Amino acid sequence: MGSQKRVSIADKENVLFEKFGHIPDSQERLSVVVDWARRRPKPPPELRTANNRVMGCASPVWINAELSGERMNLMSDAESPIVKGLVSLLCDVYDGATPAETLAVESTIFEKLGLVRDLSTTRRNGLAAARARIRGLASELLTKP
Repeated sequence: MGSQKRVSIADKENVLFEKFGHIPDSQERLSVVVDWARRRPKPPPELRTANNRVMGCASPVWINAELSGERMNLMSDAESPIVKGLVSLLCDVYDGATPAETLAVESTIFEKLGLVRDLSTTRRNGLAAARARIRGLASELLTKP
């Protein structure tokens, strides 16, 4: 088993910005993010449990995290295509980070991509709930023996 190169949360945000930031129109950028999330591997059906449900989202959203060594592996799913795209983007930022890094670093990917200003208050609140869920999972994993 070789050592994996650690990629910081900031580096992940930069990669995602390079992937989507070149699209000049923010609505088109959001559409590309949604399409990107749709083409990702489908999460296992067992992800959709009450324990994994993100409370505070108008549309059903599920996020789960497991430790692989010291790093978090995040999985997410949502019924709404737009929410699925946004939550997938958020999970990608934190996937592979340690729980401590996840708790210490606040992602700015949505601001960098200019997506926040076009989101309704309900969707912004839902993203905040998704981030809180990720933080909660990181906290749980950090305290596990």
